[in-house]
Amino acid sequence: MFKEFLKNGFQKITLEQKALGIIYQEILFKLKVEYLINDDISSIHKKLDITNLNNVRLSLINHISEFPEIHNLIYDLASNELDKLLGPDIAVQKKINISIQMPHDQSSLLDLHTDVLAGNSPYEVILWLPLCDVEKTASFYLLPLDESKKYNQVGFVESKKEIFEKEKDKFYWPKLKFGEGIIFSPSLVHGNVENIENYSRISLNIRFKSLFTPFHKKKLGEYFIPLKEGIVSKVVREVGFD
Repeated sequence: MFKEFLKNGFQKITLEQKALGIIYQEILFKLKVEYLINDDISSIHKKLDITNLNNVRLSLINHISEFPEIHNLIYDLASNELDKLLGPDIAVQKKINISIQMPHDQSSLLDLHTDVLAGNSPYEVILWLPLCDVEKTASFYLLPLDESKKYNQVGFVESKKEIFEKEKDKFYWPKLKFGEGIIFSPSLVHGNVENIENYSRISLNIRFKSLFTPFHKKKLGEYFIPLKEGIVSKVVREVGFD
């Protein structure tokens, strides 16, 4: 089932539709009420001003992060895959990340990077899901495991621009339908580029990890919260161990 994840560090998955529908409708409700967005999230660039885009993004993050049972809903999107990858004792990122990329917006670019060098644990996985069909520059790029691992070992000795030019032919650009997502390792080099497609993309991403693996700089109780705990996990947390 996870041959692609073991080989490349990422896996395309089909999301659970009921949970996805609830999340989508809640984000759409917020956009409708505050920004008069219609039923087509991919057309938000027709209503929103790029100069106000980060405020919109932060407003959506705060709104969806406070939605009742949001962490369980997002877990439900990929529960079978997450349980098999991480085991029964799972922690989840406290704050839901939301990204918005409108056509030709250079203010929302995410430079080439690897999360592990930014303080994240290599024992995490990231669930990334778009709220519309995405491909090409409306998506993002991942550098497969074999090519990414050398940058985790030595860091970015070369400039990010040099690495991008050297590796760009090896990038994987997820092509996803609404209702699909991708799970990937934080060890992978990834980023995005200017969206030159004719539609906007709103996507969610959130990290999961086993409670029984090292947390590195992103600690339990600060960055992560327990999602599923067995009895032993609860005792470990009470004692104060990672």
